[in-house]
Amino acid sequence: MGNIRFKSLLLALSAHAILSIGAGGQEPPLSPDSVASKLPQAEWVTLPTRQPGLTEPVLIQPSYSLRDECVGQKLEGSVKFSFVVDASGNPRNVIFERALANGIDLFALKLMLESKFQPAMLRGSPVSAGREVEMHLRLCAEQRTDKSGKPEVFLRLRLPPEEKFEDWHHPPAQVNLAPISMPPGTQADSNNSSHLTAGKSLVRPPVPDGKGRPASFSISLIVDEHGIPQAVKSLKSTDQTLLPQIIQYISDIRFQPATNDGMPVPTQLTIDLDIKSDL
Repeated sequence: MGNIRFKSLLLALSAHAILSIGAGGQEPPLSPDSVASKLPQAEWVTLPTRQPGLTEPVLIQPSYSLRDECVGQKLEGSVKFSFVVDASGNPRNVIFERALANGIDLFALKLMLESKFQPAMLRGSPVSAGREVEMHLRLCAEQRTDKSGKPEVFLRLRLPPEEKFEDWHHPPAQVNLAPISMPPGTQADSNNSSHLTAGKSLVRPPVPDGKGRPASFSISLIVDEHGIPQAVKSLKSTDQTLLPQIIQYISDIRFQPATNDGMPVPTQLTIDLDIKSDL
């Protein structure tokens, strides 16, 4: 059995990742103002309610390179996102509403972020619109080797995605749009934002089996603006043989991301995980 404790650190931006090094080789001090300035500027948009003259956004169907035969493992599953189609037809604030806690999630997110839409129109003018989509994917997982000769798993589509779009249930009147591409190194800092709402886990895979041995781990990670763990690393491990499985377990957790003034933003977390003996 695994006992998990989530500690939301919401730490300041890393000086190594964000601030340049001075001429003397010393890093400049990290002031509260400089940290706050790294967060994207607010971009509030109104989401019009159903009314005469309002049309829905329409997906511009991409062309896929498909091959139904699969020499590896066939995978299949459905995920659900909420998102906003902005007035230029770009998907923004893409967040998991339902996930599988495996690689299918990442593939679905990639497809979602690469999507393009004809925007919603209100009396002849493009407007933002909140949407939800359930995406069913049929994939093939194939073993390949990378440039260094190490094996890796490559996912590809076997058949086109099946997508069911619908209105965003209970949308707010206004939303704060995250940038299409979050600036590198951005993290929210609870000490410099009074409008920060902490994220929470949405779905987790089964905890790795410790084979009857007790073990403790402390893992640092960044949960990005979509709820995906990034930069997962070990802070403490009492069982190095189990650590790769723990890292994969943490990487497969899906989150509802933190929000800063309503905008989804990356945050840093530490997860403490205790695996108890079966005895």
